[in-house]
Amino acid sequence: MRKIFALLIAAVMVLSFAACAAPATEETAAPEETVPEAEPVELIVFAAASMTETMSQIAELYNAKAPNVTLTYNFDSSGTLKTQIQEGAVCDLFISAGQKQMNQLDITADPEVNTDKLDFVLEGTRINLLENRVTLCVPEGNPKDIKSFDDLADKLKEGSDRIITFADGVDASTSGYFHNWSFAFGDQLSAYFWDGTEEDFPEQVRAMNESAMLSKAMGFAYDVTPVKTEYTAVTNVCDQYLNALAYGCIDIDDNLPKFLKELESAGLQKIIDEKAAQFADWKKENGVS
Repeated sequence: MRKIFALLIAAVMVLSFAACAAPATEETAAPEETVPEAEPVELIVFAAASMTETMSQIAELYNAKAPNVTLTYNFDSSGTLKTQIQEGAVCDLFISAGQKQMNQLDITADPEVNTDKLDFVLEGTRINLLENRVTLCVPEGNPKDIKSFDDLADKLKEGSDRIITFADGVDASTSGYFHNWSFAFGDQLSAYFWDGTEEDFPEQVRAMNESAMLSKAMGFAYDVTPVKTEYTAVTNVCDQYLNALAYGCIDIDDNLPKFLKELESAGLQKIIDEKAAQFADWKKENGVS
């Protein structure tokens, strides 16, 4: 079983030393020592999707220091990455967004968490590097006098106005923010609503949650190892175009065809075919029709 580093911190340093001695003459000058070229190295890094931008920048900086090292990334949810590692995907370094997934791979973790007694983490390599903190932002002057998250929750319980809209002089075309992401932030049944939202919106959300059907693909984990080169190439293309197109930063008519063409050239179809083949095998093994 291949073990992974829970985290990698590497630095390349070039040190030079000079001894105290009399200046050398031309006859006694020592020839310059030739430093052998470093052998090519590939590190396969599994990282939480929230680290995509940061890790891409790290790759650029690291390449400048160690051009012989290629960082191949696989970005996904920590749970999906953990499953891929457990099922044998090649991984040198795992950067998880949560303790749970790392604990489930670490034999030294609480056995109540690592119930399968998995032993994938190389001893002595695991460290906690970063943490997320939720920040409460209020309008200038704090007109609602909100002092904390608890204070905000109390005001919501008191039945404060839960309708929000743009500030004076601002509309959807000039605000600078994308507003159709309310589903991604907090509890929609307790959150503020945009002006114009239907009054029974909480009931609609609750009914949708209760009637939702589980996907037949629940439990399937895609192993990108067979197409890791194409996966990295496609990820790089997406990093270049996707957000810029989504937020209107570049002309769609000019750049969308380029985006699609570069995805094709990077090997997108090979990735799709590989995933379809793995999914077909998984369905057969698990009796999913």
